[in-house]
Amino acid sequence: MEGGHKQWGDGWVRLVSDWWRGSRGGE
Repeated sequence: MEGGHKQWGDGWVRLVSDWWRGSRGGE
């Protein structure tokens, strides 16, 4: 359970990081 939660969190961080990068780059 903990491992799965960590995987989900890692994926979320990656998604947000990619979105943040695109948002800053677009501006």
